[in-house]
Amino acid sequence: MQISAVALFVFVEGQDSDPYFYDRLCASALGKLNATYRIVRADRIASTGGKQALVSFYDYLRTVSSLVDSFKGKRTGSLFYLDKDLDDLLHSKVFSDHIVYTRYYHVENYLFVEGDLHEGASSAASLDRGSLAPTLGDAADWRVRKATLWKDWVVLCLFAEVFEVPSRCRYGRSDSGVNVPPNAHTNIALYTDCKQELRMGYGRTEAEFNRDFSRIERTVDRYYRMGKHDFIFKGKWYLRLLQSDIEDAMAGQAFSSHGLPNAIVASLRTTVDFAGAWADHLKRPLELVATQVVPAQ
Repeated sequence: MQISAVALFVFVEGQDSDPYFYDRLCASALGKLNATYRIVRADRIASTGGKQALVSFYDYLRTVSSLVDSFKGKRTGSLFYLDKDLDDLLHSKVFSDHIVYTRYYHVENYLFVEGDLHEGASSAASLDRGSLAPTLGDAADWRVRKATLWKDWVVLCLFAEVFEVPSRCRYGRSDSGVNVPPNAHTNIALYTDCKQELRMGYGRTEAEFNRDFSRIERTVDRYYRMGKHDFIFKGKWYLRLLQSDIEDAMAGQAFSSHGLPNAIVASLRTTVDFAGAWADHLKRPLELVATQVVPAQ
């Protein structure tokens, strides 16, 4: 870092969406400052990659007072972009001018909130937009419908996370364990099995389990009622639901289905306007660090 020609090091978690997403964000934010930067993935810090690798490296740079560093007359700065996940609910967020969390559960939520759903889906499946319009409808309403469809699954997964219960109900899954197929309503038998699994792994009395489970249900209800489901609904789950919608809409008809989830992500990325006001909360900390390392023009 000290001998690099760039002024800003921007550390990101993932390999799929993060490098392109944050490169576009940096280009939009730093162009007027004429600041050079480099996107560094977490797997360059540790082979395992992920959030913890970045938090550990942040702690190291903070300890050695190198979050903003000066070496032989050249100043460098570091900024870490982290997926929020459930860190706010779990009270595990790190507060620093050099750490920025996504507003939503993670980066992929932005693709569906700020991207063009119809354009992304049609481009990924190589279809005219009219083929999917009746199925998708209004993009914002589509997200609400899909998040609501999987609401019971969100409750189960959130309970498992908050109370650290080993379970098949986990945010790491790419699909719902109680909505089979993905666009189906909750399967009561599967839901009952999952809830019982949580009950057995919870390790306390049934009364305490019922109290805490009801509390999680109320929490999820509150987020949904406030229109903030994207804060607790994993953005990658939308991919599975959109894939299912496309497959259902085109049943028996030819369309480009190979690698559809990856194609959807790639298509949605290109439809996001990084100059929009939505990105300000991600840009401001970056601009602040840039002003500390880039000479005034």
